[in-house]
Amino acid sequence: MLPAERLGDHEALEAVHHLGCLHVTGVVSVEACRHALGRCEGLLREALKESGCASTAETPDETNESAMCAARAHFGDVLSPPHRRDLKVLLDDAIRAVVGQALQVLAPMMEQVLTADAELTELACLISDPGASAQPLHSDTSIEKKGSARARESTCTVLTAFIALQDIDTHLMGPTEVVPGSHCENAHEALRAGNRCRGGGAGRLIASGYAPPIPVLLRCGDVLLMDSRLVHRGGANEAKGKGRDEEALIGKDDVDVDGEQKTVHERDTGGRRRALLYVTFKAPFSAARSSFSMCDELKNGRVMRLRSSAVWCAARSEAKALSDKLEAISVIERERDVALLAIHLNAQAAIAKETEKWQRHKGTFAK
Repeated sequence: MLPAERLGDHEALEAVHHLGCLHVTGVVSVEACRHALGRCEGLLREALKESGCASTAETPDETNESAMCAARAHFGDVLSPPHRRDLKVLLDDAIRAVVGQALQVLAPMMEQVLTADAELTELACLISDPGASAQPLHSDTSIEKKGSARARESTCTVLTAFIALQDIDTHLMGPTEVVPGSHCENAHEALRAGNRCRGGGAGRLIASGYAPPIPVLLRCGDVLLMDSRLVHRGGANEAKGKGRDEEALIGKDDVDVDGEQKTVHERDTGGRRRALLYVTFKAPFSAARSSFSMCDELKNGRVMRLRSSAVWCAARSEAKALSDKLEAISVIERERDVALLAIHLNAQAAIAKETEKWQRHKGTFAK
């Protein structure tokens, strides 16, 4: 565990290299995290509704093509999905503020590992509600046997930063569990030795000399920086009470006994929903493969690299946001007008052509 101001120390690089992960404290402001959490919950409600689901406990009807398409557009692949979702998010103002603050601290060190040309490949929010079971142990990118046709690099080429949008300070919330030092071929081989869903493979890893999975408790604004080859899992969310999507008072403020404003989530000492916003960067030379969870608007847009993160994460003023909105509307209106003009001209040309043909034929009929 290192405070944000010490991330430039050699100790930080050593932790990522030898352990495969690093807990960095105090990276993002609590205020920015709260705004992003509210935004993610709004996006989750919209995504669930479009997918035909009332809550994270439900899954889309496979016979409903529209619902399945919406689910694929809004959610990434995630192990043990009931009560758990991998929500793809846009880089809007609330998300931009959190990512920008995180990369301001993390980017210099990440560049040393991945190079400054590393590109953004994931932007999403992992959401776990009460009732979510523990995931099987897994890695996000795999290491194949040496000499195999699908052999991967022996160095770190993909880094993920998990940003806690609220306190994850109790085991009941199912915090992320990591196996330190498991970002290597031996650990991956041990994990593949049998059915990893039975006990999550922890026994085989322990028998191979690795520590039991360690839960990482985070305060709001802390970051878990992880080599994507590291073996890890989301824990079981065993918090009591309803998930936030079932809470009637979501988003409303209340006053506690000390007179301070508290949100429903802050008053919920049981820990209910767990939300981790995460960003992943991949080295430009990497051949690593993953499901890489990112919405189509970002995936099909310009490449966003670490070296320019300060530019594409720059905060926008209200005036700039309004200006961008008006410009976008103007572009849409211009494109609409051009399309309507083209339709009009084509229609006029077609009418003129048909009229000319009719005039010629009419003369023939008259004779």
